[in-house]
Amino acid sequence: MKRLLSTVLFLSVILSLSACEKKNPFTGNPEAIKAGAELYRTHCERCHGPQGSGGVCPNLTDKDWKYGGSDKDIFRSIASGRPGGMPAWKDIISRDDIWKVIAYIRTLEK
Repeated sequence: MKRLLSTVLFLSVILSLSACEKKNPFTGNPEAIKAGAELYRTHCERCHGPQGSGGVCPNLTDKDWKYGGSDKDIFRSIASGRPGGMPAWKDIISRDDIWKVIAYIRTLEK
């Protein structure tokens, strides 16, 4: 029984990690980008600014990303948070919504 529980736990961790390592399913989707913009305004704008250019928190419009700028890296930053101020959002917004925010953030890049 212990072995079965260990195996189930291991598989759930692997599946959880792989879910945040895929490519963004909403890239280029206008409806998802619009939804991501609304989520950004609600949850991100107060720290990252209306155009994502920073303010209290890092600039999201450039290529300089402390924890990596791939969609996978950004997903991890949003979902799990980062030391020094970035809260974890995985218990507040869904995986799909995190991907939508990322799709929107990509439209802010200069």
